[in-house]
Amino acid sequence: MSVTGNVERGSIVWFNHHPTRGHEQNGYRASIVISDGIIDPTLNQIALTVPVTTQIMGHTFELHVPPGIETPGTHVLPQQNQFPELTGVVLINNIRTFDLAARNAIVIGRVDPESEFFEGIIDRVMAIISYPEDDEGKWDD
Repeated sequence: MSVTGNVERGSIVWFNHHPTRGHEQNGYRASIVISDGIIDPTLNQIALTVPVTTQIMGHTFELHVPPGIETPGTHVLPQQNQFPELTGVVLINNIRTFDLAARNAIVIGRVDPESEFFEGIIDRVMAIISYPEDDEGKWDD
């Protein structure tokens, strides 16, 4: 099992999210790597990701994918899974780590980590996991 392509911050990777539980995203789909690539390549091929779906539901944690993010790597996928650019929404609340090698992930494109879109992803993820600051700018205990 391996990862096809170079995984880095902003990589768009295609892999099977199954098995899952409850309302987690399931099946083959694109996800965006938000960690600085593979977290620790000496141990495993784990990366922190957020999934992309074309099933737009209008939920609070959806962030629309802007037009123009190309996915040239989909040419290696089966015909029914090929798409020229990323579309849909990023599901911020489905942030998750995956062992990309164990899931035979394929890098199919990349989001510029300095883009407004990627920074929007990170801002929303941080809003979910951050502690609020007190009035003096120190973290609450």
